[in-house]
Amino acid sequence: MYKYMYMATKTLYVKDSDLPLFERAQQELGESISSLMADCLRRQLKAHGSGSAKYEYKFLQIPRPPKILKNAGDLGHHSIIVKHAQEGWRLVQIHAPEHPAVPHYFELIFERELNGDN
Repeated sequence: MYKYMYMATKTLYVKDSDLPLFERAQQELGESISSLMADCLRRQLKAHGSGSAKYEYKFLQIPRPPKILKNAGDLGHHSIIVKHAQEGWRLVQIHAPEHPAVPHYFELIFERELNGDN
């Protein structure tokens, strides 16, 4: 008994000048051109925001120091932002929830993309 397998086909036309690149990629990476192209397309689509990326958000309040302090303008937010960036968070916004002229605290809003596991 014979078993037949049908595989879809798609023709990819390659410029003569790009042919050495395709041959080198297949030799060095050891995969089929089809697999390499599919991986490349997946990465490009993800980079351009298509798909269903999901994010988690973190809200961090920083109290505003009293004006009598010498460094009242230093909230320590630079080190907080750097620390969170090293953990994969991206700063979205710094928000002053109260009257903009005299906020009692600032809120840092961070986001990061959830892994496919979550």
